[in-house]
Amino acid sequence: LQDEIAASVVAAVEPNLRLAEIERARRKPTGNLGAYDLYLRALPLLFAYTRATFGEAEALLRKAVERDEGYSDALAALADCVGRMALNGWTPDRDAAFAESCALAGRAIAADPQNPTSLATAAWAYAMFAGGFDQALDLAGRALALHPNSHAVRSYCGWVYAYAGESGRAIEQFEEARRLSPVDPRGYF
Repeated sequence: LQDEIAASVVAAVEPNLRLAEIERARRKPTGNLGAYDLYLRALPLLFAYTRATFGEAEALLRKAVERDEGYSDALAALADCVGRMALNGWTPDRDAAFAESCALAGRAIAADPQNPTSLATAAWAYAMFAGGFDQALDLAGRALALHPNSHAVRSYCGWVYAYAGESGRAIEQFEEARRLSPVDPRGYF
């Protein structure tokens, strides 16, 4: 019962906290932003999912990484951004972008091997762009063990399982992600 209550509290707090931080970051002038604020400013642009907003998000995330080369969350978000831009045909060289996405994901987990979102993002990138299913499944398992109550982790891991041909596990992850955050801005994934 305590585990169920704890999971419910985390599920209710995590998405709302991140959205509140995004709104706080939007109100700050861009000249005074640190790497964290740049990262937070990029998130709603990624949520909008257009070519223009992804371009803006990429620029912000690259600036965040310039300010802090070891910022795992920013590296993971940039890996996601670069990979999705390539998937949508928004980059001139898809193969180079896929390779960069995997390299950024690797840097994210090297920067913080215990960051569940970075592990899950890396798992997604490796499964999607490198065909590294064994490594991707290992990373997904580690991410889920560290933070099973994160809708983002569940969603990324769902795609890893889908690409690896484990549709039952994929559906389980997607259903749990939807349960954890029914109004998630990236729920369309």
